[in-house]
Amino acid sequence: MPKDVTTLLADYQKDYSKAKEPSDKVLRTEASKIAAQLVQEGRADDAKQVAEQMEIKLAGKPLSQVHPTLADLLALYDAAVANAAQPIRERYTRRADALVQKYAGKDMTAVLALADVKNQIEGKSPAPAPATPPSPSSTSSASTLAPAGQVWKGTYGQYSFNPDGTGIKATPDAKFKFLWKVVGPNELEYVEIGEKGGRMNRRIWTFDAPREIVTVTDPTKTYGPTIYRRVKS
Repeated sequence: MPKDVTTLLADYQKDYSKAKEPSDKVLRTEASKIAAQLVQEGRADDAKQVAEQMEIKLAGKPLSQVHPTLADLLALYDAAVANAAQPIRERYTRRADALVQKYAGKDMTAVLALADVKNQIEGKSPAPAPATPPSPSSTSSASTLAPAGQVWKGTYGQYSFNPDGTGIKATPDAKFKFLWKVVGPNELEYVEIGEKGGRMNRRIWTFDAPREIVTVTDPTKTYGPTIYRRVKS
């Protein structure tokens, strides 16, 4: 993995942690007050839940449930952290976009790793771990699972899939490179490179049984599912 890719994420995590330190301090102080009040009321179990949920939140992990006495405090905490982190996210997103341009067409592993880094920076669900694209020796097996050598057409353009895990999306106005890899028996991951000054779009393609129609879904749920059809092999 290129050093500048790993350094990018490490730098972002450091700056992000520093930006939310004041909010962390407020959350710890106020949650401790709530827990103390619950103890005075004889609700030790509730106090324990509040303390545990506070630590989970401060660790940046998702909460499966929120104690009623913490709901308002956590809402304020989330808003404060988001506000403090926004300029940092914007700055590091620009750095990630610059690295995408640097490695596009040269280092596919770095590009896929950057997709994961950008998801973390933008607060989205992490992308699957980067994987090495199919090698020439594995092309035949990959072709049975995904549209290698095929062309698909949908609302947003025409997609030509190469056997080496790369491809070209063509629209009336421009062409964009993309990467693809098999992630399930009837699914592949699609990562588009170069649109909007380097910003990447990630999609999941789910094929029907005859492999004549595909449903394309945006994992971030920004856009709804789209139906594409194969036009030639």
